Amino acid sequence: MSLTTAFQAAQSAMTVVTAQSNVVSGNIAGMNTPNYARRIPTVTTDVTGLATLSSVTRASDQNLYYTVLSTTSLLSSANVITDGLNQLQNTVGDTANAQSPAALLGTLVNNLESYVSSPDNMNQAQGVVTDAGTLATALNSASTLVQSVRQQADSSIATAVANINAELVKFQQANNTIISGNASSSAINDALDTRDGILKDLSQYMGISTLQQSNGGTVIYTDSGATLFETTPRTVAFSTTTPLSAGVTGAAVVVDGVPVTGSSSTMPIKSGSIAGLAQLRDTLAPTYQSQLDGIATGLISAFAETDPSGSLPKQAGLLTWSGGPNMPSTSTGVAATIKVNPAVDPMQSGSLTTLRDGGMSGAAYNANSAGTASYSAHLQGLVTALKSAQNFSASSGLGTSATVQTFATDSVGWLEQQRQAATNNSTFQTSMQTSATQALSNTTGVNIDTEMTKMLSLENSYQASAKLITIIDSMFSSLMGINP
Repeated sequence: MSLTTAFQAAQSAMTVVTAQSNVVSGNIAGMNTPNYARRIPTVTTDVTGLATLSSVTRASDQNLYYTVLSTTSLLSSANVITDGLNQLQNTVGDTANAQSPAALLGTLVNNLESYVSSPDNMNQAQGVVTDAGTLATALNSASTLVQSVRQQADSSIATAVANINAELVKFQQANNTIISGNASSSAINDALDTRDGILKDLSQYMGISTLQQSNGGTVIYTDSGATLFETTPRTVAFSTTTPLSAGVTGAAVVVDGVPVTGSSSTMPIKSGSIAGLAQLRDTLAPTYQSQLDGIATGLISAFAETDPSGSLPKQAGLLTWSGGPNMPSTSTGVAATIKVNPAVDPMQSGSLTTLRDGGMSGAAYNANSAGTASYSAHLQGLVTALKSAQNFSASSGLGTSATVQTFATDSVGWLEQQRQAATNNSTFQTSMQTSATQALSNTTGVNIDTEMTKMLSLENSYQASAKLITIIDSMFSSLMGINP
């Protein structure tokens, strides 16, 4: 090898080492940047021994990356369901269920049975009326909370949809940069980082899958197959519904004209916060609302008054509702308006004796026409009605025949079962997402120790090349001195 060739080789080595050092420095600088993937320099040597930095690529593992997207979507949906059910859990109070409708109903029944034994005790009567008022208020509050949870979910869906549309616009910009960069052989690594980050953000809202195109572009689909992006963003549309009272169905999320949530959806999404919020708004909360309405309607039915002659229709008794004194024709929304009948409440100019005798709906419904203080038949009839099976809507998910107290108890159990299952799923998905993210980071992320070791090695190589150039320069000087 001639000195000139050796000099050129050493010079190219220094140039390549400098370029490699810049890549390593960039890795160290980007290690804490979200979505940054480690850069990998590729060095080639030609037939003359000259080295060049031929390319700088990103570390990647598509399988791990798609696992991160999937687990992110699953975790997001699990978390919003868990949060919603935890809010609904407030309707049943602590672990002893002291504030649940079932517990309050149990207290009411116990005090009513005690009142049967002493029908002349107006203090006992007042206790029953107070218990009934507490139970009615609890059902009102629970119904309000259910609708609040549904309304929050509806609002959160709207926010998520707005965010998706914004992310798709940013995705188009990054995607176009990558496509044009591939066409012109320009650097695209930063755009690839940006695009991957946008996909992670999108996966929080909807489960997604992608398809890589030959030009470097990416097509995005929902996990149900609806197209979110292909060359240009598809429109994701949603309209909020206010108020979301009992029996009102929220609007569907529509992707490019295709409903992806709701009972009418032919391509329902399976994961992401929107899927979880839709399940909470459209299935879980309405089911619990149906249970509350069933309890309220069952109570009004159990306490209903019947005139002794049997010629008049049943009328609401101790507990009534906004449509009283008529009996509810449907249970929908009754929990929101159930209340103590003013006719029995002394605070509302009512009379406690109507609880013992009947007659809240007028004299025709008074079963104790003689006004006997020890009369207990009507009270016993109320206890019997409370302990008799009634029919409930299948939408409650608890069966269609039970006593109102059993139905209320089953409702508490149903809510806790749903909440516990959601909590367990959230914990599991957290573990899966953490593991996937860590695995991807280990594969594509920056390890400071590794990069510093590389930098030290490159510094040594640079020094060796510099020393070689010095030696060659000295040899050139000597030769020039011999042959001036």
